[in-house]
Amino acid sequence: MTYSRDERKFALLLFLFLSFSLSTQAQQFSVKSFRTIPNDLTAFHTPVYDLNHDACALIKVVGDARFVFDSPLGIVKRTDEVGEVWIYLPQGSVMLTIRHPEWGVLRDYRLAEPLVANITYELVLAPPVQAVTPTIVEVEELKIEKVEEKEPVTEHVPTLDVVEKVTVKEKLQIMALTQVGIGPKSMAYGLRIGVLRKHGVYLMAETDFKSAPSTSGECDADGVVKGTSSAAYYSGEIKRSLKRVMVGGMHRLVGGLHIYEGVGYGSYVVAWGTSNGDYYKNTHDSATGLSAEVGVLYLLGKVAFSAGASTIMGKHWETNVGIGVSF
Repeated sequence: MTYSRDERKFALLLFLFLSFSLSTQAQQFSVKSFRTIPNDLTAFHTPVYDLNHDACALIKVVGDARFVFDSPLGIVKRTDEVGEVWIYLPQGSVMLTIRHPEWGVLRDYRLAEPLVANITYELVLAPPVQAVTPTIVEVEELKIEKVEEKEPVTEHVPTLDVVEKVTVKEKLQIMALTQVGIGPKSMAYGLRIGVLRKHGVYLMAETDFKSAPSTSGECDADGVVKGTSSAAYYSGEIKRSLKRVMVGGMHRLVGGLHIYEGVGYGSYVVAWGTSNGDYYKNTHDSATGLSAEVGVLYLLGKVAFSAGASTIMGKHWETNVGIGVSF
């Protein structure tokens, strides 16, 4: 018997459909996971009791609502909730039979552990994995068209202009501060002038406006004149003279807060007077040579404040405070 082309196509499609249906029916659902939910207190707050008046365990089943459950000890209660089914089983249950009207039966599924009263569990059921049926496409005729070669089109790519990096400089500031230097037995006055952006430099000069007297020699802390073994007759008059010239740098830390440090030359002379009008330089208290200072400076609007400490040769020390303007 000879069949037409349409009849053969129909028979082939019918065969593929029946094969797909049989393979689908043969597949079965499975248990994806089973676990305890320690933070779920549903079985504790709303307990269900079995015939022996013992509290049941609760299994929340996530899956198709058409599943039917059974166990050797029985199902005490079933509640269909949104997205899941709640089944209450007697404590100690270890097996569960699960049925579905289309996907078959999973008989005597053994739970991971015996159920405990007032504890909530979760059972996730996975539906069967559907087989993917390939689609058969009948190709009537393959037509090949000749494509004429065309000259390649050169696409114009715009040239990116080079963007120069522009560095914005901070505003140049000029500061002028008057300051007071306070030592153990001296007081001096100074002027500090500086220029800076983030970093800068300054020049500072300080004096007590006193001149050191002419001295006839030097003596130590006990008054003994150097080159001799005896002390002179001192009148108790003491003259002091202080001068300092400093140069240094300033650096902005954050906001108006700055630090400064500098070095320079300093002279602090202490002279003791004698009864005959002569003076001897006390080398123990005097200091001449390298001077250094550090401090902080704060700008509040146009007003500048400073505070620091300085020394001459590590022998003479003083505290410096100042106030001035910035423009």
